[in-house]
Amino acid sequence: MYASTKLRKIHEICIKNGHTIDKRRIEKACLISNFDIHIAAQKLLKEESFKIKLFELSKTRGYYPSKNIISWCCEKKNFNQEKTLKYFIKISKSRIELINKCQLVDITDDILDNAIIAHCGYVPGAHKQLMQDFSCSPH
Repeated sequence: MYASTKLRKIHEICIKNGHTIDKRRIEKACLISNFDIHIAAQKLLKEESFKIKLFELSKTRGYYPSKNIISWCCEKKNFNQEKTLKYFIKISKSRIELINKCQLVDITDDILDNAIIAHCGYVPGAHKQLMQDFSCSPH
């Protein structure tokens, strides 16, 4: 069976289970599993399940449940559940701190997420960037 056929089959399994997964992640899972369709699909489904658990956890802990931040944290820590959870909590606290520091009406959730991701959760850097970006723009 051709590699492209295996990638398509993995994609179909993920879609059937309700998950749309980036082509790059499917390719990586396929390589890691030595092109075993079922192992790769199970790996991806497990990762997606973990992302859903993080999303629910963020709501119960009072964090803003940003899917962008969750995906970024998971990929940054290679879906290692313990490391990802610690990193996600750190980033979520940084996001809350940044919201409290900025208090700007014009800043959307996407802009906050992008600033946090760009500065890897480092609040002073993200805050400085936001202040520079919004000092020049009309309010």
